[in-house]
Amino acid sequence: MNNKLQENQEVNSFDNKITLLNGTTLICYPKAEQPDSIKEDHLKLDTSGQYFTLNKRGGASHQETENVNQKEEQDLRFFLDHAFDFFKNADRIFQDSRMFLAPVPTHCGLYYTGTSGFQHPTLGIYLEWWIKNEGDITKDTEGNDALTYFFAGSPMSGTNSCKCVYPDGTVKVFSHKSFLLIWRSFMNINTKYTEAKQRHEVYSLQEVWEILSSIEQSEASVLATKLMIQEGREKRLKEQLSALRNRYDELYQKFYKT
Repeated sequence: MNNKLQENQEVNSFDNKITLLNGTTLICYPKAEQPDSIKEDHLKLDTSGQYFTLNKRGGASHQETENVNQKEEQDLRFFLDHAFDFFKNADRIFQDSRMFLAPVPTHCGLYYTGTSGFQHPTLGIYLEWWIKNEGDITKDTEGNDALTYFFAGSPMSGTNSCKCVYPDGTVKVFSHKSFLLIWRSFMNINTKYTEAKQRHEVYSLQEVWEILSSIEQSEASVLATKLMIQEGREKRLKEQLSALRNRYDELYQKFYKT
């Protein structure tokens, strides 16, 4: 088993608890019927050729399964229609493992490796990914608020086709400049909960929204979510600043110290 995957699963399967990226520990509710074994989800070569091929321009394209069932289509549409509402309620969702583990039917992946490493994402995984905000996944190329929810591409060339959703629920297809950050950050979060997704009870997206809608979000929760989002953006800006400084130092040494 991949060492990192094994480490993540050991951390998140102890005593029916999971530990989130922000350090919060959630109690989980074991399913009545437990799987005999845990299906691994880490990068491996896709030998079937079922999901990914190269398009005529040499870029990677995603061949979505033809027989996607109607339930998945409805769940995905519900997720997109409420994506920004879920994002604003991240603090509340991070307090209940069943909400955190609510399945989201997206099928992201890479050329060469297919959907391995990206299988069965959940609502909480998307929220952690958006808050961590690597690769500027909460904005479109023009700087408008837009949450990236789908990606497919080549890990070698970086050619990619992504999708983002806007506050009104509309969707746009576009390409990210830093594709490596996009897929790698998502995979690292997704595989952290591989075992939890298979062993523990979950709510549906509709059930999560019903719970959130039944009780008005407190001011403290609103501020907690805003703080998490802002901290994620601040961290990204600091990383960008550090990279610019390093690049400047390299150029300075090259052109002024020789």
